[in-house]
Amino acid sequence: MNVRDLSITLRPRSGFEALDLGTALAKRYYGDFFRMGLVGFGPFMLLAAILCWFFPWLLIVLIWWLKPIFDRFYLYYLSRRIFGAEVSVKETWGKWRTLFLKGFFPLVVWRRFSFNRAMLLAVTELEGLSGAERSARCSVLARVGGVQGFLATVGGLVLEVLGMASLFVLAYFFIPQGQNPGGDSFWPWLLRGGIGPTFVWLLSGLAYGFFVILLEPIYLGSGFGLYLNSRTSQEAWDIELRFRELAARVAKTRVVAGAEGKELEPAEGVGPAREGGKTKFKFAGTQTMKGVLLFAGILSLLGGVGSSSAEEAPQEVIEEVLSDEAFEIHTRIVKERVRKERDSSLELPNSGLLAGGLNALFGLLGVFALALLVGALVVVLVNILKGRSLKTKLADKPIAKRPPPQVVMGMQVTPESLPADLLAQARLRWSQGQAKLALSLLYRGALSKLIVEQGVAIEGSDTERECLRHVQLASPGGLANYFQRLSSQWVKVAYSHEEVLPQDFEQLCATWPFERGTR
Repeated sequence: MNVRDLSITLRPRSGFEALDLGTALAKRYYGDFFRMGLVGFGPFMLLAAILCWFFPWLLIVLIWWLKPIFDRFYLYYLSRRIFGAEVSVKETWGKWRTLFLKGFFPLVVWRRFSFNRAMLLAVTELEGLSGAERSARCSVLARVGGVQGFLATVGGLVLEVLGMASLFVLAYFFIPQGQNPGGDSFWPWLLRGGIGPTFVWLLSGLAYGFFVILLEPIYLGSGFGLYLNSRTSQEAWDIELRFRELAARVAKTRVVAGAEGKELEPAEGVGPAREGGKTKFKFAGTQTMKGVLLFAGILSLLGGVGSSSAEEAPQEVIEEVLSDEAFEIHTRIVKERVRKERDSSLELPNSGLLAGGLNALFGLLGVFALALLVGALVVVLVNILKGRSLKTKLADKPIAKRPPPQVVMGMQVTPESLPADLLAQARLRWSQGQAKLALSLLYRGALSKLIVEQGVAIEGSDTERECLRHVQLASPGGLANYFQRLSSQWVKVAYSHEEVLPQDFEQLCATWPFERGTR
């Protein structure tokens, strides 16, 4: 996607402004969306109605479950149009193999229950991400507009339910009076089966599919608006465009200046003009300026006359001012209609059938809730199985060993950096009065032995205390006790600058727990 080709104004918006933007985009191309849904999805719904003849209630569930497939076609068309590409409904349907088959299973199984599906569908379809990269990308995008995406999903579901309820109420009012069945008998009749109930179920499913065709483009557009706003806020698309426009304008100005080779003079009249190497401001219409000054003088004279008259007769001026309409007291009589008490004789006839219709509607909502619960359980089960398989793979995968550190606390601890006979060199440095150097040889040699031969997990960033803790965990006992005494003597001479007694140094050399030498 090239941000420069966008046909909308990019700026950071609030979540609800982004919803309005997406709705406006859907409204702009709503004719193509409706034609795409009616011509493309209409035959599919008719075929599904024929296949669901023996289980007619399944038609509504099937259309509701496959709504994300419709969104992919709408998103393909909308994303191309707002980025400046000329794409038609026919060309969009020409991509049906990719849009329908690619990624079909995850889209209608565990991703089907995502409340931010319209917002995050572009991550898969436009950015081409999958797996862990897609999950990380979705979590980042949902930080801006995720709540509004959830509200858009809930709002779309509410609109569909209200549309179906309005159809049921409309059908109820078209039933001739005296021939409508009672509320107690309608629901058992609908569940009994037969041609009549089957047609009612199938017509209800097709009506629901028609509402999906009407509302799904708006839902997808709102989610895509949230997606664009999230990327604009987090990736600063608007700032990038402003810098590109500024760069283009500067380049254009340089080209024009280079082609002309001279400064552009301002238009004759108002503005700066160059005369004799100096810049002066010219004003057009000197006669007009004279007229303005003359009119101002006349007004000042009139003001002086008025003030003198006001000083002579202030009461007359006050009465004249108070006689204006602005100081009149205006009254207005407001009549309020009092509602009469409700007459019980005006109740709607056959209210039992209406109650039965509502019961049927809530029963249908119960079926939807049950389907959502089953789907959620499937998602949880799939995630558990995927987590176990991932743990098994991680357990079977051999853990790559990290290379041992070569420097610990700024000291070389590789065997090559130490003398062959370490104890002899340490005693030599001690006899020469270099106590710190002698103890450093012992401490470096001990670290080298622990890392290379004992396999102690000492890191290059560890301190003396952390190294001691690693040794105590890996080799408790005599080795840990020796390293503790060595560490205390090394800290004493290296940091506290205290003297180490000769017998303590000789004891460290005599009880050296490693092999003589380092190699």
